[in-house]
Amino acid sequence: MAYVASNAASLLEGSGVDPIQVDRDVREHRLDPTVFARYYELVLSLQRGQRDEAQRLYREIADRSRGAAAFAVLPFGERDFGPEAERYQRWLSPGQTGSGLVRAPVKEDWAAFSAGVPAALALIAAADSDLAAELRSCVVRIVGASDNPEGPRSFGGASSFMLWGAVFLNVALHRTRTEIAAGLVHESAHQVLFALSCREPVVANALDARFASPLRRDPRPIIGVYHATFVCARMGYAFRAMLAGACGLARDERADLGDQLDKARADFAKGFVTLQESGHLTDLGRRLLDEAAASLEVD
Repeated sequence: MAYVASNAASLLEGSGVDPIQVDRDVREHRLDPTVFARYYELVLSLQRGQRDEAQRLYREIADRSRGAAAFAVLPFGERDFGPEAERYQRWLSPGQTGSGLVRAPVKEDWAAFSAGVPAALALIAAADSDLAAELRSCVVRIVGASDNPEGPRSFGGASSFMLWGAVFLNVALHRTRTEIAAGLVHESAHQVLFALSCREPVVANALDARFASPLRRDPRPIIGVYHATFVCARMGYAFRAMLAGACGLARDERADLGDQLDKARADFAKGFVTLQESGHLTDLGRRLLDEAAASLEVD
């Protein structure tokens, strides 16, 4: 925030915001995901020279950064999100038009999902306390939603750098504690990589080049392949920890996690090969990829 305030002082002057205080609050507090969304909206409004809009967003960022955001598990929709629902839709799929990626969850599916989240978090904590702490440090909102049949693509889970701290899961696909745990590890891994690479990129490939991804049918830019590969490693590590820990797994849970571990390892291997052959990795990207491989015991 200090950088923005100093470089756009002429447009932000008169907003009534103390730039030193808002910078301190942003650094010190656990933030609501919409603070990050407003930051990107602020930057865009400054680039367009929209003084009034920029000052309004700057004041809203200051107001919403004064205290720490509380962790919450919520169903998506206007009842719980109010006018912020539109902002979430917009930044979950930037550049997309239409009615949005997600919709309010089906009541019965939401009931199973909301009841299963505490058990899923407990399962992750029993498997690996550090992994659970990392998830809690990154995720502020766990949002249950249903797929929007009119959306830009199908939805199983979603997160966005512009909504850092929010994880969306499809409640119809995440009903049991192991399904929810897998979804949380998957989406929180994106959040972790967003944070680790916020100052330095992990790849230097051209953005218009496309490659096969281990998690998507459509060809993806190399950063998408990197994210998918990193996510596979995190999921595989979590499944291995659940199987090895004192997690009280039922026989069917153990069998399912074993299958998911095998798939995560196979998918990681596919992404790893693509990154080795085609990725222009930075030093950070190479280090994180090597650490990911080591976590799965992959050479």
